[in-house]
Amino acid sequence: MYPQGRMSHHFRELQVGDYLAVKGPKGRFRYQPGQVRVFGMIAGGSGITPMFQVARAILENPNDKTKVHLIYANVSYEDILLREELETLAERYSSHFNVYYVLNQVSCLSYAK
Repeated sequence: MYPQGRMSHHFRELQVGDYLAVKGPKGRFRYQPGQVRVFGMIAGGSGITPMFQVARAILENPNDKTKVHLIYANVSYEDILLREELETLAERYSSHFNVYYVLNQVSCLSYAK
């Protein structure tokens, strides 16, 4: 649970057997190679999963010259999912992929890594 997290407080108060209505994502998105010159993505927490899949599909297609910029927000450095995989993509496709991390809480340990 995050101290300032609205949803995590709500989840914490749920009892076994309680129901939670969930919907989304809205609509469908089908990416076509070369559909855009630059693809901007914003993700938070576990929302990185579909973004990672799309980014990897774009970057691994040698016929697709699309540039991908990803802003990825998390509470702390330790919360960053797929960090090694994202950094590998950033190294391998440095002219076509940039990832920008946004953190709510920064510790001295974050800078040491």
